Amino acid sequence: MVHSCDVRRWSTFVTLTVSLAVAASCVSGDSSDRSDDDSAPEGSAEAGESSSYVYVDTISPVEYEVFEQVVESESPRKVIYRLLTVQQGSWEAWNRTLRMALDSLVNADPSLVAARATLYQVVPLEDMRGKLVPRAWGEWIPNEGWDGARPGARGDVHRSYIYHQHPGWVSDKDER
Repeated sequence: MVHSCDVRRWSTFVTLTVSLAVAASCVSGDSSDRSDDDSAPEGSAEAGESSSYVYVDTISPVEYEVFEQVVESESPRKVIYRLLTVQQGSWEAWNRTLRMALDSLVNADPSLVAARATLYQVVPLEDMRGKLVPRAWGEWIPNEGWDGARPGARGDVHRSYIYHQHPGWVSDKDER
């Protein structure tokens, strides 16, 4: 009887190990799918080939400046940032830029409990003018959300979200 219990444990262990190995090979994919050739632009495909891989960590962020910082509340400290870029970019570049900017801003302010940011791009118009176009929105919030943030939540688990469509928390006056 003790022997059969050990056999069941061993069989369960072997089954789990094989399952994990199969799952890991499915997730990692074939390394031959990734090209080491730097001559092709990111996200492009060779003639006749289709590419479905986007490696976000290999995409360069766009340069940005924080041009406005609005403190919505001091206790708990919640801040809304507005970032400005003059560079062209892709959704992936704006996503990476906003993730890196939020990480940097959050690490720079140890009293911060929640943060939101909008990345604007200056689109040149005629006569040396430009138009601010919102390209991405992001937030770093505790599990309780923006409205549920409390003063001691800095050490709690936070979530980061990046949006490429107008999120509900942006007021219409912010988009003019």
